[in-house]
Amino acid sequence: MLPMKRLLSFFLLIPSLAFGALSANTTLEVRPGGNDLNGGGFVTGATGTDYSVQDAAQFSGTDLASANGTSTSPVVTSGVHNFVAADVGNIIQITAGASWMVGFYQIVSVASNAATLDRACGTAATLTVGAWAEGGALASIGQAGAAVTVAGMRVFVYNAGSTVYSITSATNSVSGGCFNPSAPVSGIIVGYATNRTINNTDPPPTIQINVGTATIFGSKCYAEIRNLILDGNNQTNSRATFAIQSLVQNCLIKNFTGAYAISGAAYLCKFTSNTSRTLFGTQARAFYCEAYANTATPFNTATYLVAVNCLSYNNTGATTDGFAPGQSSSFYNCVAYGNGRYGFSWQNGPCDIVNCISENNAIAAFNSTANTSPLWLINFAYDNGFTFSGQNKYSTGVIHYTGGSVFVNAAGGNFALNNIAGRGALLRQAGFATFPTGTTVGYPDIGAAQSKSP
Repeated sequence: MLPMKRLLSFFLLIPSLAFGALSANTTLEVRPGGNDLNGGGFVTGATGTDYSVQDAAQFSGTDLASANGTSTSPVVTSGVHNFVAADVGNIIQITAGASWMVGFYQIVSVASNAATLDRACGTAATLTVGAWAEGGALASIGQAGAAVTVAGMRVFVYNAGSTVYSITSATNSVSGGCFNPSAPVSGIIVGYATNRTINNTDPPPTIQINVGTATIFGSKCYAEIRNLILDGNNQTNSRATFAIQSLVQNCLIKNFTGAYAISGAAYLCKFTSNTSRTLFGTQARAFYCEAYANTATPFNTATYLVAVNCLSYNNTGATTDGFAPGQSSSFYNCVAYGNGRYGFSWQNGPCDIVNCISENNAIAAFNSTANTSPLWLINFAYDNGFTFSGQNKYSTGVIHYTGGSVFVNAAGGNFALNNIAGRGALLRQAGFATFPTGTTVGYPDIGAAQSKSP
């Protein structure tokens, strides 16, 4: 056992952790050739040169020093690098050193070869032999999560060509871990391959879980998550997102096994090869999403689930439905096609199903149980098999069509309405049309894809 004096000395040498806020204009870069000890970011609009969009650190060393480390505007120097105007706006990551507070810091200004940082960087005024790096991208989204401390920050994840970022630890905000800031913050996380734009549609990189019971984006990630492949890799209890405040856009979500794959909202996303009981958690929203080739019901009994213009097709399994409306759920302009059991299966609780289509499902287009909660079924089109039971229900505009598909090419994944009489043409302009006063008139179709006005 260490003597008390040596034990105290040992703990004094461990750097403190700094969780202070960088500028909301900070942009972080994650690259497959990066390093989680790099600076990793730059403050957009700063006057310096952005050194983060590269693999290696621009400058680094183990000799960082300060005479006022506890000041709110500490000044640091290095023997291996004279700080100049080009450094302004870059992020320094301090990773080790006695009495240093390890973390990410912004270079606010420079003078006389010294850099002023955005906040206190030590627990003692006099600091020496600090390990540091400026510039260069990070290597994992977990380490990027450690740097995100304020709303508005952006994280760009580079695809060098089928790049896979592996999550090897279920721990949050560590190298190789999951993305979950220390406090709830919003921001934008985007995959890209050419230019860094927030609405990027480049071939996306993959973030893959390689450890059990992990969530890629955790409970404090209120971010917009865009243009990524999120791969649960069939790991035990894997999830993509946890926070209901998150928005997943233009992403492919696959191979998740947890109670659900995402919370929050999904927009223009694809879901495939998932075995989750339902893809969506409580209060989730799905807009213009496709779920296909899953082995469990994609849009299941999650409470308060809303799905708008969504497709659920070719999901397999004897108990797999396209949509399974649950407590206070709403489905508008959705399509269920070719699923293993029912297209729509009303489970429990009040819900409404409006302007939807169910076709070519293995057992029946629609099924409901003896439920005492209200169900509103409005402008529902189906080909075969319809059971509408329960004590509290309402339906209007139900259309039973025969003679073939209403879609252009469902087998090929095209769920636009064809223009064949008695089939697709029957559903064009058959949705809600005239508003109550009679002066505003629309011509919506039943189904997810709307036809062009004649």
